[in-house]
Amino acid sequence: MIIRIPYGYKPGEKIVGEGLFICPLCHCKRPYARIKLTKNYFFGIFSIPVQNMAEFIQCGGCLKSLTLDFLDAQKQLGIEVSDELTPKEMFDIWERVYKNVQAEAILANDKTVVEGVTPVLFTTAKCMQEAGVAIKLGKINDARQNLYNILLLTNEWLTACNMDNFTWARKVPKLHSKQMEFNEVSHLLLSKLPLENK
Repeated sequence: MIIRIPYGYKPGEKIVGEGLFICPLCHCKRPYARIKLTKNYFFGIFSIPVQNMAEFIQCGGCLKSLTLDFLDAQKQLGIEVSDELTPKEMFDIWERVYKNVQAEAILANDKTVVEGVTPVLFTTAKCMQEAGVAIKLGKINDARQNLYNILLLTNEWLTACNMDNFTWARKVPKLHSKQMEFNEVSHLLLSKLPLENK
């Protein structure tokens, strides 16, 4: 009889279903992925999913995670569906949020906005600027890619802060809040974009 002692565990993600639903944030029909989080114990090179931790759905448009009850037929009927935005309306939304997050000042390294702009924050502001240019030119896929990049940069930022026990975020709270602001704005803009160029 061989007794295996696990070296540790790590969380794992598995897509257990896909479909279409009306996203409560996008207010239009979007694809979704149903994701199951598991606790995977690993023994050397083998890992075994042991415990289900959570299950949720992720919108394919705005990438927000939502509870499973949003798939309920009654809840779906209660979500108001908006008309698709024109390119000008999308650009107006982008322009408003671009000014709100003060991306232009961050790109100009304006010390009155944020003391010492980090490379991550600078790149985030640059992606936001490029997303606006793409929206203006009607290149929705390019705009979407730039907004996804902002979400990835924020994820890297949070990982770095987590490794540092959020010491850096507490030392420079303005930088941290700016990065999180860009993250929220990206989710908002992604929720307004159509899924692809027509």
